[in-house]
Amino acid sequence: MSTSKGLSASVVALHSLCGHPSSGRATWFCAVLRVGCLIALTVWLCVGIAAAECIDYGDYLHWAGSVDTPNFAYGVAVSGTHAYVADYLSGLQVIDIANPASLQIVGSVDTPGAAWGVAVSGTHAYVADYGSGLQVIDITNPASPAIVNGVDTPNFAYGVAVSGTHAYVANSSSGLQVAPTQCEPSSGVEEDDHANVSVPVVAGPNPGSSQTSIRFALRSPGQVQLALYDVAGRLVRELFGGPLPAGDHSLTWDGRTADGHAAAPGVYFAHLSTPEGKGTARVVVAP
Repeated sequence: MSTSKGLSASVVALHSLCGHPSSGRATWFCAVLRVGCLIALTVWLCVGIAAAECIDYGDYLHWAGSVDTPNFAYGVAVSGTHAYVADYLSGLQVIDIANPASLQIVGSVDTPGAAWGVAVSGTHAYVADYGSGLQVIDITNPASPAIVNGVDTPNFAYGVAVSGTHAYVANSSSGLQVAPTQCEPSSGVEEDDHANVSVPVVAGPNPGSSQTSIRFALRSPGQVQLALYDVAGRLVRELFGGPLPAGDHSLTWDGRTADGHAAAPGVYFAHLSTPEGKGTARVVVAP
C-alpha cells in the first residue's frame, strides 16, 4: 500500500512540475518523464495483478479416480464412456469411465502376444500385440470383446494409430507398417497370399518350468519354422525347421536356450511361420 501512495505522489509531483513548462527543452524533458512514469505505473499494476491471481496448481492437481489392471498397462484409447487399455500379458481390458471416481473393468479379452498399444475406430479396437502383430477386436459389446481378425507384422508391434481406412503400426526395426482397417474374409484369399494371416498357436503349461508344448494345426502339408524369442526380440532358440503333414501338431521346448543353458525365468514368445500364415504364443517360464 505504501508503494502505491509513493508512486501516486510521484506522478502528481511530476504533473505539477511539468504542467506549465517555460521552454521547449523543458517540454521535451517533461514528455520523456511522463512516458517513463506511465511505463513504471503499468509495470507495477501488472505485477500486482499477477501476484493477486497467481495459483499454486500443486494444490489442485489430483487423481480423479483409478482402477488396477491385471498386468502392466502400456497403452490406452478412449471412446465414449469406455477406456480400452493395452494391458501387456493380460490383453485388452475394457473399463467403464462414465464415473471417473468409480472406474470399473467391465470386459476383457486375452491376446495371443503382449498388448503394447491400442487404438479404437468405430466398433473395433486395434491392438499392437508385440510378437503377434496387429489384432482386431470387435468391441460392439464392451462387456464381451472378441478377436475377429489379425495380421502378422515383420517385427514386433509396439504401437498403433488409426486414421480413415488404415491402421498404422509402429513395428520396431521394421519401421511403420500399414494395414487396412477392414479385413477381407479368409475364404477369398489365395493360398499364396496367406503370409499375413494369423495362425492360432497355443503353448502350455503356462507358466511352465522345463517342458512346454507348442500346438498348432496345418490345413495342408508345408514347410514350418518355429523359433523362440525373448521380450527384447532376441532369438533364444530355433525350435523346429522342416516339412510337416497336414493336421494337428505339438512341438516341445525343453526350456533351454541355443547354447544348452536353462532359460531364465520370464516371458518368451514362440513364433510360428507356415505357408498358411504366422502366429505367436506367449511362453512363461516360472522361477
